[in-house]
Amino acid sequence: MPRQAGVLLLLYPIGGRLHLVFTVRPTNLEHHAGQVSFPGGGWEERDASLAETALRETREELGIPVGEIEVLGPLTPLYIPASHNLAHPFVALAPCRPPFQPDPLEVAELLEVPLATFQDPAIRREDRMERDGLEWVIPYYAVPAPNLSRSPAILLAEFLALLDSP
Repeated sequence: MPRQAGVLLLLYPIGGRLHLVFTVRPTNLEHHAGQVSFPGGGWEERDASLAETALRETREELGIPVGEIEVLGPLTPLYIPASHNLAHPFVALAPCRPPFQPDPLEVAELLEVPLATFQDPAIRREDRMERDGLEWVIPYYAVPAPNLSRSPAILLAEFLALLDSP
């Protein structure tokens, strides 16, 4: 059984435009070192739900209060082979830009990217990967985050598809 994890796609306004926050992971970590990802991590027994896991991990990694963050809903869980995690993503909205105080043991840098950046079809690309005899088409985005790993790009692609659906 894979480890259950909660991940948060946190939206918040800056100057009237919604932004997403990504973390750049330190290069000395065991899993996903140096990669750009969404805040999140493993479920713990004290967590009442995986949404609570995503909020707790976001609070721990980004040093922000999560009391005013509204969880809007889940996306499709995604298995991540490199860390043997089943990531349960949640989309959430903060009423204003959080007062970030990242934990330097977990976060080397924050990236705040306007949501509209990802809605530009000119930056969407696709990569092909073979695994277990199957070819997978993986979305990615040509943005100033060269290490945006496959997992966040897949989650982001699903979220953007939901935004575009009627």
